[in-house]
Amino acid sequence: MVRDHGYVWNQTPFADKVRIDAGGVRLAWHRECPESRYCGRNIPWSRVWDADPGESPPQLRLVDGRTVFISAEYREELATAVSDAGVPVVERYDVWGDLLQPFLDTDYDIWREECEQRLRSWGFSDQETRRIRQRVRKRMLALTLATWEWISYGQSDLLLATCPTPDPSYRRFRAWTDVVADRPYKRSGPSTTAPSS
Repeated sequence: MVRDHGYVWNQTPFADKVRIDAGGVRLAWHRECPESRYCGRNIPWSRVWDADPGESPPQLRLVDGRTVFISAEYREELATAVSDAGVPVVERYDVWGDLLQPFLDTDYDIWREECEQRLRSWGFSDQETRRIRQRVRKRMLALTLATWEWISYGQSDLLLATCPTPDPSYRRFRAWTDVVADRPYKRSGPSTTAPSS
């Protein structure tokens, strides 16, 4: 869960300004960054598969498999707009919360069995879970050293820790994080296949 960790890096996975209206969501980015190129600037409601304005941070899941995070300051406005637009509100468990649990400044052994069991129930083998954690290990340890976070991490925190990455690598990584997050929620819409890394 991204709190005030943006001060650590100059880029965050959130647009600086958001305009929400009957046509959709418009994202205004202070500067071009890999996240702005991944999310885009204009998201019409017709491109939104579902939304979770109550999540921290609020999010839109697009028909092409991308997840767009919106700053919590727009939570109420987003909730009203998705309701008015007829966009389904779907609350999802943050898969990345379990995958990133070992990197929190706390004793993972307390949560290990619960997290590992949930991940297995979603189709993550123990070997795949280890590979994913190894892939994000350095960036998450750096974030923990900078913030001393001990409550929770999620996909948006992983993106915050990754924002300084050069654009092409970031966009491949960003797409992969969406595929991982979407795994337990099989949907009949467009395919979201994992990019090679």
